[in-house]
Amino acid sequence: VPVSLAGTEISHDGVSFVPLPTGATIPGRGFVRLLANDKKSDGLHLPFKLAKEGNTIVIRRRSPLAEIDRYQYANQDEGVTEGRAWDGGPCGLNSATHVSEGARFRPGSSYPPTPLVRPGGSASNHARPLKRFLVTPDVSGTTNYLEWSDAGMLPPVWTYSPKQHDFHAVNVEDIAYRSETEMIIGLRAPLVNRTNGNAYYFVVTNVAAFLPASKWTRSLQGMSGAREMVLGGLGIRSIKWCAQGLTNAQGQPVQRYLILAGNANGGPIQREATRQKFALYAWDGSNANGIATPHVLIADLNGYAVRPEGVELINVAGQWRVLFVEDRFVTPGYGTRNVIHWPVSILGAVP
Repeated sequence: VPVSLAGTEISHDGVSFVPLPTGATIPGRGFVRLLANDKKSDGLHLPFKLAKEGNTIVIRRRSPLAEIDRYQYANQDEGVTEGRAWDGGPCGLNSATHVSEGARFRPGSSYPPTPLVRPGGSASNHARPLKRFLVTPDVSGTTNYLEWSDAGMLPPVWTYSPKQHDFHAVNVEDIAYRSETEMIIGLRAPLVNRTNGNAYYFVVTNVAAFLPASKWTRSLQGMSGAREMVLGGLGIRSIKWCAQGLTNAQGQPVQRYLILAGNANGGPIQREATRQKFALYAWDGSNANGIATPHVLIADLNGYAVRPEGVELINVAGQWRVLFVEDRFVTPGYGTRNVIHWPVSILGAVP
């Protein structure tokens, strides 16, 4: 459905605002290109230019006043484009002049870089240039704007461990506290067969022994060995103990862990699938021979959340709701996240 820009205004510095062009609309699933060229002629020209040293672009509704979106950009390089990978997402690129070694992203790290798939030559996880060719029509439909340039470098990344930048092969994703004798530590990666299979988790059976008042000066105590969890080949992205808010088929209150499961692999946005699967499970904490089998509540969260990273039950005005923390970025990097919540009824009866 086309969206009219009538009544909206834009700023190049977050202070001074000008109305967006009269009659401009955004087509359904489409975009409108605004030209910040300091021209006051008709069409999609804006009476200002963007500062090369960086600033903040803001779009807001004029009346009643409400901010719609903002994008903060840093110092700009000649011939390098910048933008979000999709609505609300980052570009995920390094500068074309950025030097990457293996999968080391932290400058000055004392750890050796993560090795690539194979030494020498080209491999799928080597750094490589990314070129971008854009054809953007003017709103009048009479002119096409062409752009062809290096957008930057896709950084190197390990192919199956999402955060293995400095030989940190184990990715602890979340911790859920139930009692002094049960605290779950959930792993996103690795999976049992490294790239597939069950997820791993640990159980802290004595929190006081596991977290002594003094520093850790001895081997860990009060914790189980690694156990497996059947999540359909996904890793644990979030786990929360819910003492209230869930009910079974008989309408009786039940206490369960809520487990958000998602892809165990990852890396820069461009290296991830654009339609990754996320699922929601309920678990009572039990296992058989060290293998836990949670119950599926929602097999695919598409439509409920975009790239969810966290789950929690909240109570709003006496009503229980399921809250998801999403990876919808509104600032560059892993900064600001979006939150969305639904009535707990979307879970149905909890086994």
